[in-house]
Amino acid sequence: MPRPKEFDPDIALEKAMKLFWEKGYKASSMTDLVEHTGVHRGSLYETFGNKHDIFLAALKKYGECKEEELKFLEDAESPLAALRMFFVGAKERIKSGEMACGCMAVNSATEIFGDDKSAHLIINFIMEKAEGVLYKALLKAREKGELNPKKDPRKLSHYIATLMTGLMVLVKTNPHHERIDNVIDHILDELK
Repeated sequence: MPRPKEFDPDIALEKAMKLFWEKGYKASSMTDLVEHTGVHRGSLYETFGNKHDIFLAALKKYGECKEEELKFLEDAESPLAALRMFFVGAKERIKSGEMACGCMAVNSATEIFGDDKSAHLIINFIMEKAEGVLYKALLKAREKGELNPKKDPRKLSHYIATLMTGLMVLVKTNPHHERIDNVIDHILDELK
């Protein structure tokens, strides 16, 4: 009869996610995962598999967190106001250092470029979901008369998602607030 788990797998996975987000996949060792999660190596292997399996599970967890974070856009009475609030909030989180690690999906995509098809599938799924939420919010905003009817919600969602991806690279590599402010201000201008 298997022993009951002495740890919560969801909490351990969240801790692993934070480690990969901060250090990256390649710089995180199994020893780091053991120390960061507080879970014995054997238990990590038994529950999640090897380091790569833990990384893939952590990426999926990150995607679920991002999806949950963006859910408010779908339910907003004023989608455009909600989008503006989201970007103004992002600007504040960046300035406070809360987003110093950037975006785990973007970080992982740039770190493992071309090396890991499984991870790329998950990363693409995360990015497509986020862009899909943006598109739905922009479409709803246009239907409500909040968005300039000359603006195409699909093209605008592609554009904003691409700017956000670049912004997350800037946050991680060159976090000059003036440049970041300019990018977010430009996004906000596009939402008029």
